[in-house]
Amino acid sequence: MKLYGKDVAKYAIVCTEDNESTATAARELQSYLEKTAGAAPEIAKAHTPAIYIGANAPAAEAEIAKLKSEDGFVLKRCGGDFVIGGKSSAAALYGTYYFIEKYLGVEWLAPDCEIFTKDVKKANLVPDEVYDFTAFMRVCHNRFAYDEKYRARHRLTYTVGDTNDKSAYGGLRGLKFAFYWGYFGHTFEVLLPYEKYYAAHPEWYSFAEKYKGENHRYQICLTNPEVLKIVTENALAYLDAHPDCRIISVSQNDSYYDFADNYCKCENCAKIWKEDGNYSAVLLQFVNKVAREVKKKYPDVWVHTFAYHFSADPPRTVVPDDNVLVQFCMHLPYGAWITDGGERSRKELQKAEDWRKLTGNLFAWTYICEHGNYLAPVGNLRALYENTSYFLRGRVKGLFQQERMDFYNCEFSEMRAYLTAKLFSDPYMDYGTYLGYVKTFLSGFYGAGGKFLYEYLLLLDEKYRGADVWAMTEEEKLRFFADGAFIAAGEKLYAAAESAGGTKEQKERLAHSRLQLDFCKLAAAYLAGEKGYPDMRRAFTEKLTAAGVKNYREGAAIPPADRLDYSKSPFLFAQVDKTVRAGRSPCAPQRAGDSTCPVYGFDFSFTAAYFAGVLRIEAEIRDGEIFTQDNNIESWEQDCVEIYVSETCNRTAALRAGDYKIRVNAHGVFDAFGSGEKVKSCKAKRTNTGYAVTAELYLSGTEKIGFELIAHDFGADGKYKSTRYWNALKNADVFNAPYHYGIMEIKD
Repeated sequence: MKLYGKDVAKYAIVCTEDNESTATAARELQSYLEKTAGAAPEIAKAHTPAIYIGANAPAAEAEIAKLKSEDGFVLKRCGGDFVIGGKSSAAALYGTYYFIEKYLGVEWLAPDCEIFTKDVKKANLVPDEVYDFTAFMRVCHNRFAYDEKYRARHRLTYTVGDTNDKSAYGGLRGLKFAFYWGYFGHTFEVLLPYEKYYAAHPEWYSFAEKYKGENHRYQICLTNPEVLKIVTENALAYLDAHPDCRIISVSQNDSYYDFADNYCKCENCAKIWKEDGNYSAVLLQFVNKVAREVKKKYPDVWVHTFAYHFSADPPRTVVPDDNVLVQFCMHLPYGAWITDGGERSRKELQKAEDWRKLTGNLFAWTYICEHGNYLAPVGNLRALYENTSYFLRGRVKGLFQQERMDFYNCEFSEMRAYLTAKLFSDPYMDYGTYLGYVKTFLSGFYGAGGKFLYEYLLLLDEKYRGADVWAMTEEEKLRFFADGAFIAAGEKLYAAAESAGGTKEQKERLAHSRLQLDFCKLAAAYLAGEKGYPDMRRAFTEKLTAAGVKNYREGAAIPPADRLDYSKSPFLFAQVDKTVRAGRSPCAPQRAGDSTCPVYGFDFSFTAAYFAGVLRIEAEIRDGEIFTQDNNIESWEQDCVEIYVSETCNRTAALRAGDYKIRVNAHGVFDAFGSGEKVKSCKAKRTNTGYAVTAELYLSGTEKIGFELIAHDFGADGKYKSTRYWNALKNADVFNAPYHYGIMEIKD
């Protein structure tokens, strides 16, 4: 039996099961057959001939049974009928999208952009294929790839918690992680919560020497029997409450400036570490013990952990248990790939291969964009192909490709999502085929000018070969992006692309993409000391805002235009300080500025007065729910106010000589953090709308101080909601912009 073009009208689409996934598959197949073949078969409960969709499809049971993956599918001729089936309805949905893509010539370039590449009206539309995936988790951590329809169309599987858990598009697939979004890894902080246990048991935690006391994301002691007991109990309790979860992560916390020093170095942990030679032995012996208890109750649940920074090197004396899934996090310069023969690459390759020898349950994590700077171009076209292919060619059970999940950016994010999805579907494609997909995307997304962007991307790849942008100083990065020859060549190619024309949408996408080249021009102007640089910077920032770009790096929002210092380096979104004057009469009420998240009825204002060496702060916090933990005032994790003072007008986040802070909660319990002699009085009282704080602080006779007041908001259930600042902006650049301190002028 053969099926050509409009002959599809003779058929009906019959679902072999009644659920949302097969219903979606039927509707999508009907729609795209009409768009491409010119005829739409009806959807019926029974018909001859039929296109069957679903699990347990007739006459295909033997082929389906041979599939190794839960998401694999078969496309099979059965007499006069045609079957799209798999072990689940989601697999049949994936098979349907595969058929639409490959045989009807539909390419989904982005959630809002599809193109048609074939004339199928005279083409044979009945293939005979058995398709299996090499990895059961295929994750593109990208804003576009988390669109539930786009994700299903590209057969991407796992998300976290309930994110996009839409049964109409196959559900989460892969395996569902325990915990909500943000805790698919780095889970020690939820399995042994700092705020709950630290006050009574500081020995359960490991603090880096330079970062003691407040940051609850540091590691835990992995040889303490009480720690093991509580972590295991909490893991099992979570699985009891969420029986649909198939993976629970027992993994080290993330941190940012002290990866080499923040693990536990107690006598017992150090003994295992030194005997083995790698710290991963300490981690794995702990994870194995948790995994054994999990297996007794939940034999089909994976226990996930990381091979990351201090645990990246595989152990010599410990083997992961058979229900432990190790996720190897590969760190290489963006233009490098694991098999390119470079020194860094050889080391990463050796680690990956050694982990493979140790366990068949390897999961990988790679980084495919510059998380420290969303605005500059990244040259990793070849590296994306090589690294993805390396891991997916039977080497891992899953791959997490970390691109951007933040707001819309001005680099080739859509293209990376598309290419990642293609490689997940066919990791064995050769590089020429991969470049063909690059060209398909560029021409479809940007129009006729796409061929010039292809040349630009090859130029960018060449620029990044051998460069390690991560390791560069700020000065070196500026010079790297301010490369005059690269900018001139890029300008020529973008001009040609713009001259090629296209639809309104394609022209808008092209202009948006050009912003990353504009960043390079901005870097060149800054280095050259051009007088017009601040105006150029302002115009560039306005373009970002108009284009919907909200973040300039991971988790860091672009501040409002009226708070930006446009004279700074293009890497820095430094804020302009707020200023307040304190004299004998209180200043005008100062209101809260930025917040870490949407505010739900939480606000504050304060006044400041100064007389005879005493600064008096009166703050009113409007908050409908109050939560305090008076036995642990050192923790900010409660409703409290923090007052920062710098008598030397220090401009950085770090407390230095002459700087101090006071923290006072809604009950008036306070701590002066080693500067108790500076506190004349500190009080708080409940009000009808929240609470009020009054603090009187001694000053050492100065006319100008650094000053900041912030307040933390927790619900009555003890869960964090938000933080508000007077001066500092949300995610202000901590080391290069005023984070804690505005300016207070003192007038007696």
